[in-house]
Amino acid sequence: MLAILTDPSSGGTFLSWTVYYLSGQTHYFSIRQQSVVPLTDNPLTTKNAHGFVPNQPQHKDEFKKFLPLLVNTEECMYMHEFRSGTKESVQQMFEQSTKVIVLAIHPEQLLYRCGYTPRAHEVPSWSSQQKLSDPDDIYNDFTEHFFKESKQQWERENLTNIWDKREFIALNFDPFDHSSILDYTGNNTNYYHINALNLWTNFDHEVHKLFDYLDVSISQDRYQSWLLIYNQWKNMHTKRLMFAQNFKTIVTNILSGIEFDLTDFKLDIQQEAAIQHFLIYKHNLNFKTWQLVKFTNTKQLHDLLEPNIHDLTQSLNSRLTT
Repeated sequence: MLAILTDPSSGGTFLSWTVYYLSGQTHYFSIRQQSVVPLTDNPLTTKNAHGFVPNQPQHKDEFKKFLPLLVNTEECMYMHEFRSGTKESVQQMFEQSTKVIVLAIHPEQLLYRCGYTPRAHEVPSWSSQQKLSDPDDIYNDFTEHFFKESKQQWERENLTNIWDKREFIALNFDPFDHSSILDYTGNNTNYYHINALNLWTNFDHEVHKLFDYLDVSISQDRYQSWLLIYNQWKNMHTKRLMFAQNFKTIVTNILSGIEFDLTDFKLDIQQEAAIQHFLIYKHNLNFKTWQLVKFTNTKQLHDLLEPNIHDLTQSLNSRLTT
């Protein structure tokens, strides 16, 4: 069995499909369908590679069901952090697998994950057994679970406009809060490590090293088709990556009053809130955001800077690393 351990929203599904596809497989055993099924020639959807359904348990109880069915096979099993039981599950993956791939996001790229609309089509609810797909439903579910009292207070004060919502996110959501799958690998060192940035930008080069590690030949008949699909998949998250890579420049230009166009990033409210969060917690500054619907450039935001008035001791313990 091949184990693929990843950080969430880093490309684990595309990586799992790549291993099957470039090794020349036409079918694979699907745990969820309990049968051997055809391998798709193109896993891309409008937002990710989930046209392929990997053998990925969503929680520790599913993991316990999946593992016995895949051990001693040539199938891939893929997982990232669970809400509980991750450490034990990762250890079992190392014990039961012939090869292990670890895909992790470097701290400099954490803001790649920052977005109001998740890359997955469905996200498990924190408060029920449902899976949610609408971004507003996902936001409300998460907020009700973790920040219910604060949310109710803001609603009582009728702070419900987009600039109020952005400030609420900035105060309560830490975009730099991150636990890596690497935190769970313990003393295990016998694995192939992929920096997620390499998967997102130049995996057409690294994929050859990966298959050398797997001791599997790449199907040359499929490589060109895979390359076209990879480039399409890579383009799906270019804007998110641009935001992560330019975040320091954005903040510096806001502080300095230097003009820098933000419209190319197509920022959503979560990304705008990440900028506001950093200014609040790192520099004790905020913006005069009343009626500010959209962040358009750094000079605009510089002109709106003001001292922060929020008591941060009553908010989250921000773990800023940038």
